[in-house]
Amino acid sequence: MKKINSLLLLIFCFTMALGQKKKQKPLPPPKVEAIKPSVVEETNKVSDIQYVSPPALPNDHINIQKPNVIENLNLDSNAKKCACDNVLIILGADKFGEGFTAKDFGLRGNVKNIKNVEKRDTLVGYSETLSKGNTVEMTFSKQGFLETYAREMIDKLSQSQGFKSFSQAFYNDKNQIISTEIYLGDTKNLMAKNLFLYNEMGFYQMQRTDKDNKPSQTRITFECFKTDKTFSVIKKDVDKARNHETNEMYVFNNQNQLVKKQEIFNNGGNTTKNKTSAYVYNNLGQLTEENFLNKDGTIRNYLHHQYNPQGDVLKSIYKDGDYILYDYKYDNQNNWIWKRKTSYEKSRYGNEMEIDERLTWDRTILYY
Repeated sequence: MKKINSLLLLIFCFTMALGQKKKQKPLPPPKVEAIKPSVVEETNKVSDIQYVSPPALPNDHINIQKPNVIENLNLDSNAKKCACDNVLIILGADKFGEGFTAKDFGLRGNVKNIKNVEKRDTLVGYSETLSKGNTVEMTFSKQGFLETYAREMIDKLSQSQGFKSFSQAFYNDKNQIISTEIYLGDTKNLMAKNLFLYNEMGFYQMQRTDKDNKPSQTRITFECFKTDKTFSVIKKDVDKARNHETNEMYVFNNQNQLVKKQEIFNNGGNTTKNKTSAYVYNNLGQLTEENFLNKDGTIRNYLHHQYNPQGDVLKSIYKDGDYILYDYKYDNQNNWIWKRKTSYEKSRYGNEMEIDERLTWDRTILYY
């Protein structure tokens, strides 16, 4: 019996040992199943794309471009169109002291030839004023009309000859200017011509051509208007090549004195400059005030003039207190033959006045 029990115990232990060995065997590797790729639907169709507008910004961050504005000349609404018959006054309106007659330059007597030599005082002022010796020479007819105008500009650095030009004016039997010729260097090098055209309303257009007689892209036209007290000229200068346009208005009183000037500059369909000046004269016909106006008509700046007994400007004063002094020497016709202009301005370091620039002119005059 003990033997049977021992045998049964041995069989049980052996069976348990075999079971433990079976548990220690590694498991077979898992089966790998093929994974089907997911199908991606096409989304490049127009109907499948949605456009979403960006969120709106606050008003103060939106850059709204202002529309172009063309400003107009302030012509008197009562003015009526008339003939442009006083051509020389019209052409000389934009520059005081210069024009097309000897009287425009304030000359007395029957002047034949005049030569001005400008010299700059290199001991005062700034470095850009170091040029000296610039000359202007003019000749006049016996009737007092400008015939030739020559200018020579001296180079600022080398003191040698720089720019030199020569212009000649031609008139008809009515003393109307009909053309000018402009030369560079000498009379062999024609650069341009100005033709002055007339119709039943008088002077109406200035046409420029190059040396080959080809018209330029610039066209200058004139229209004139009258009221009981004023004579106004509208000058329109159009440059098609650069898309520029300048409109100017000159207003004269019954004494043919320029009392107002307005200039408007348009660039690319937009007004970039609009400035107006007004002028006042004394009972001797001398210009005493040049007033530079704001758009509302108030004075932005001014230049007031005082005169000596000969009728030449003695002192000019600006609104801010800067001023210019003039000194003269005269010939026996009471035309100046030497002039000095000294400009004073407030020092940048204080209220003391200091010389900004000093110029002198020597003038030689020949008479008929």
